[in-house]
Amino acid sequence: MSTPTGPSDPKDPWAYDPSATQAVPATPPTAPTPTNPSAYPNPWDQYPQYQQQPPQYGQYAGQYGPAYNPYPAGGPYQPGVVATTNGKATASLVCAIAGFFCFGPFLSVPAIILGILARREIARTGGQQGGSGQALAGIIIGIVVTVLSVLAIIGLIALISTGSFDNSYNDTGTF
Repeated sequence: MSTPTGPSDPKDPWAYDPSATQAVPATPPTAPTPTNPSAYPNPWDQYPQYQQQPPQYGQYAGQYGPAYNPYPAGGPYQPGVVATTNGKATASLVCAIAGFFCFGPFLSVPAIILGILARREIARTGGQQGGSGQALAGIIIGIVVTVLSVLAIIGLIALISTGSFDNSYNDTGTF
């Protein structure tokens, strides 16, 4: 272990030096009061003060022509007339689908009639009503269901008339 050589030893930066401590004054020093206020400049004076408002939109329209607006008057989204779907077109499609699954020609024939009436009304309004595709689908499905139902009825009549569709059960097999 080395012995301390003294407070000013350049080899030991952590050596204690009692002469380095100073007495702390009891009251903190105060800044001198200026006799001339202009002696201390205001640091905010170096920045420019903006008194004028920035130009508003369209202020230069007279110089450069009218302002460009990519949307029509009133903005891009204007409430307008919404094309409503024709009720007969919807009824035609519903009747055709229901006739396909359960009631056969009892609903498919009205589906064809409602579809034709709906397409006439849509054409008469000049496209202000929607549902032309629904009416067409109702007509097509109604025709298909009607044709299949008529073929099924003709097939049942043919089976009954040939006698191969009777209720006799001739089982001669044994267990």
